[in-house]
Amino acid sequence: MTVLATPLRVTAPGGKTDLMFMNAADRVPLGLALRATTARNKVIMRIGGGCANMQPYDKDLMIHYFVRAFEGFGGVLFTGATRQFRGEGEDLTLDPMVTDLPGFIRDAYPNSGSVILGTVPRTGRPGLIGDSRFVLDKDGTGVNPSIELVVIVQPNPDTDADWDGDLPLYFGLMEHLKDDAGFTAVGVCAWNGGGVTAKDVGDVPRLEALINQKLASWDEANCPLCEQGIPINTDVGWGREFLARKQSA
Repeated sequence: MTVLATPLRVTAPGGKTDLMFMNAADRVPLGLALRATTARNKVIMRIGGGCANMQPYDKDLMIHYFVRAFEGFGGVLFTGATRQFRGEGEDLTLDPMVTDLPGFIRDAYPNSGSVILGTVPRTGRPGLIGDSRFVLDKDGTGVNPSIELVVIVQPNPDTDADWDGDLPLYFGLMEHLKDDAGFTAVGVCAWNGGGVTAKDVGDVPRLEALINQKLASWDEANCPLCEQGIPINTDVGWGREFLARKQSA
């Protein structure tokens, strides 16, 4: 997959990810709404959640599950706009997160007609590090380069936002598309490592999981798949690093 092989490469159509900044009190940007209307189908799905408590094997299953589930989807895939990395320089690799799922989906189905949009709150001071790599905060969080248009939301230029600072924007966009742009279906899909409460997602009045599934994962010293001689997946998670350690031992 291109997303895994070259995590810094811009894989958005045209080789460019557009960035917009807005204050939280501003209306939904017209450019964001218009970009959504270019999708083949007038449906929009927000994919959210987090990867806390997930092991590399869990992330591997997450990616394959979503790629299969969204086969043929030609609507708007809407997500947070961040990308996480491990290592530096030539050793820099992707640490897959929920926000990478739309990129994996389009990588698998490049002719589906889907559009990928993203929003992210400005929780720190953006800047350049290393070889002029643009990051959103002091932790090195990057802008996800598989997204066509990213809107970075701030209360104002002098104030950082909380991590839910973009909620009004993406709910407002979905409402606008449904009421004014003829979108026939809007939805939110949340995937996480477990333990999420209604308070964690904005004090919603009702929170139910469509699926509660414990995904098996093991310490590398006690892995039954290794004992059975099943090959290590080096495309997702920490498989490549594990094999490198084994070979150098």
